[in-house]
Amino acid sequence: VKIRRFAISTIKKHFNLRYNKINYLLTLRIAKRLLMKKTLIYPKLEDANLIYDYALLINIGNQMKLAFEKLNEIRLFLVKKNQDTATFFNILKTYKNKEISKTNQQYNMFCDRSYMEYFLNDSKINKIWKYLFKIIKLYHSIKNNIFKKIFLYSPNLSSLVGEQIAVQLVFKTYGLINLVKLPASSLSNLSFGVIYNIYEKNTISAKQKIIKHSYLVSQSNASNRYKIIRILSNKSSICCRIDLFDLGNIAFNYGFNFRGIIENKIQTIENI
Repeated sequence: VKIRRFAISTIKKHFNLRYNKINYLLTLRIAKRLLMKKTLIYPKLEDANLIYDYALLINIGNQMKLAFEKLNEIRLFLVKKNQDTATFFNILKTYKNKEISKTNQQYNMFCDRSYMEYFLNDSKINKIWKYLFKIIKLYHSIKNNIFKKIFLYSPNLSSLVGEQIAVQLVFKTYGLINLVKLPASSLSNLSFGVIYNIYEKNTISAKQKIIKHSYLVSQSNASNRYKIIRILSNKSSICCRIDLFDLGNIAFNYGFNFRGIIENKIQTIENI
């Protein structure tokens, strides 16, 4: 009821309507026309800043993975292709103050004796460690800044699906105003194709859906995941519309409410 009242009041501000009673479907149609013409005012933070920051984050992550692959080539330590950057950060945090080339025991921690000829000299190895540690600190600071921005930008969507997936959805559609135009079926079919084919190496398959990596989807079984994805995409499209119309004056977070509804739905589906 609050959303309907807010939609009616916002439309009355922009248009002089004769009738006081407006159908809810009519308000959605008028809102859709407003979005198509792009006459609505953007929310507090611009889309461009968020998109550029996330593109920078992907490029830094790409440089980090390339650097760790180089370290893997010189047999410094084993690195998996799909390894998370958090493990890289922990590795550097553990070994950043250690001088690797002083004792034979530290050599044996990372490689066999047969690969000693592939090692760089001491100064270059220390420079690599310092460079990587600075890059990973920069990566995590940018990531935390983006998560703070997306929570202010779309609080309901980020509380429902998480900050990372909310950023990826906004980045994929080039803005929240374009994300609102999509129906729930198209929102569930958004994949990593454009994100990782342009900005990053193909570490993730392009056919994988963005919303499939949500925490709520991972809670359910494999047989019930398509039902949960359909429900989650429906609720997330509602949250996008709420965030676009900037319902900050309503002291209620619809994202947390929808999250609890979906968690209860998961429990009822799995108990059947």
